[in-house]
This record gives sequence, structure tokens and C-alpha cells, in this order.
Amino acid sequence: MGISYVELNLSVYQLPYRELLDYFKECMLRYGARSSEINIEITESGNLVSLDRNNMLKRFQQYGFRFSLDDFGTGSSNLNRLLNEPYTNIKFEKMLLDCSEDNPRNLSYYENMLHMVKGMGFRVIQEGVETQEQMERVRDMGCDLIQGYYYSKPLPVAAFVDFMKEHQTTF
Repeated sequence: MGISYVELNLSVYQLPYRELLDYFKECMLRYGARSSEINIEITESGNLVSLDRNNMLKRFQQYGFRFSLDDFGTGSSNLNRLLNEPYTNIKFEKMLLDCSEDNPRNLSYYENMLHMVKGMGFRVIQEGVETQEQMERVRDMGCDLIQGYYYSKPLPVAAFVDFMKEHQTTF
């Protein structure tokens, strides 16, 4: 149906468990998935930094997984995380978009953050897009991927499959 990968949310508190990668391998075998089809989304606000966490990220990366930093721009934004952790995608928090709508200073901050992150080689995903105006604005500013109620609310699996079949040519 044209889906190149799925985002899977993972808590930073799950990363230190040594059996986690083995569990992922078992699931991939069971469902015929490849690591390149799974992008692990780690929430930025989970500010656990440890040697175990970094080692686990490296083990997952060596196995072919990619990572997204979720909720970028809230609370614990940190350039060090962008520079030293193996993210492919940076997912901008909805609040950044909302705050930039009516405030020129916030809009400037948003645009500069977006261009800086893209300039570092990351793909930018904007979450929380609800209107056509927002979708056009973030697309025109250069967001690579857009997520939000503008396209669909969260759906159960069967409804998602039907949605994708119906809209396959529009994405």
C-alpha cells in the first residue's frame, strides 16, 4: 500500500533491557518484517541518559533500525542529543506549530529550528497538523513529513487498512 516504514514508540526506560533487541528480532521473524521497515520513535522528554541506553541504541542501529526523536522542542531540547544520538528523523512537537501561528517571534524560532535541523541532515516530521492552512505552511517551510488530524484521527488496524486502500494514490 505504499508504506515504506512504520514508526514504533519506545520509551527510553525500555532501552536498557538487554532482551529488547532479541524480542524485536523474534517479532520481525514472526511477521516477516525487516529492520529497515521499522523506525523507533523515542520521546525527547524521556530524559534518561545512560551508558546502557546509548549502547542499546547502537545495537539497534547496527541491526539496521533507524530512530526518530519524538516531541522535539519541548522541555529537554538539547543540541547534544541531535549531535550524538543516531536519529534519522526529528519530529517537531505540535506546540511549536501552534505557538508559531499568531506570534512573529515564535514563527521565526520555528522556521530557524526547522532549517537548522534540516541543515544537519535530519528529516523533519511535523506532528499535530489539523488544518489545510497548517499543512500548506509546514509543507512550504520544508517539512519532509506531516502527521495529524488533517489526514486522519488514530484508527484501529482494520479501519487504517481501509483508509490506506481508499487514499493510496493521494499520499
